[in-house]
Amino acid sequence: MGFLPATALLAAGLLQPQPALENEWARVMRVTATGGLKTPPHDHKMNRVMIYLDPGRQITRAENGESQDVSWKAGDALWSPASGTHTAEVIADKPVTLFEVELKKPGGTSRKVSGELDPVKLDPKHYHVRFENEQVRVLRVKIGPGESAPLHQHSLPRLVVYLTPMDIEVTSAEGKTERVTKAAREISFAGPARHSEKNAGSGAFEVVVVEFKSQ
Repeated sequence: MGFLPATALLAAGLLQPQPALENEWARVMRVTATGGLKTPPHDHKMNRVMIYLDPGRQITRAENGESQDVSWKAGDALWSPASGTHTAEVIADKPVTLFEVELKKPGGTSRKVSGELDPVKLDPKHYHVRFENEQVRVLRVKIGPGESAPLHQHSLPRLVVYLTPMDIEVTSAEGKTERVTKAAREISFAGPARHSEKNAGSGAFEVVVVEFKSQ
C-alpha cells in the first residue's frame, strides 16, 4: 500500500502534504488525502510506517495485476515496505489524515531495546508492541487519568505521535519533575531517556511511538 509522493497530486487538490519532521533516521510527512483519490502509477523506494489519524481503506493494484485491500481504524500504525510500481485508491467518507514515516536507514545492524527497564516489560498495562522488525519497534501507549508509568528507559531515538491531548508529569531518574503538554495530532522526536510518568490530565492520553533500531 502506498500514497503517491505529494508533488504529483498537489495540483489536483486530492492530497494535502505538509513536511512535519526530518532527521537522520526518517522523513515524516503529514498527509491529508481526499476520499476517492486514485493515484497514477508510482513506487516507494523506502520502507515506511503509516500512522493513521482517521479511519479509511485503500486498494492497491500492482503492475502484474495483483491487488491489496487494506482497512484501518483511527490510531492504527501499519508497516508499508518499499514497493514497485502500483496505483492506489483511497476509499473514505471524509478526508483521511496520516503521518507517513519514511525510514532512511536500512535494517540489519539493529540496536537493542532497554533490557530490564524496557517499558513494555515493566508496564504491560500501558505499553503495547504493535509490530517490530529490524528497523523499528512500534508501540501504542495509553495511560488513564491519574495513572503512572514506573521508572523506565527509552534507549532508542523515537518519534511520538499524539493521538489525544496529553498533560503529564515527567520525573527524571535524578528526581527532576517537569510538566509536558501536547495537543492531539502533534508529533515530537526524542532521544534516549530514563524517567517515570504520571498522567496529570483529566482524560486518558494515547500515543504511537516509533523507535528507530537501525544504526
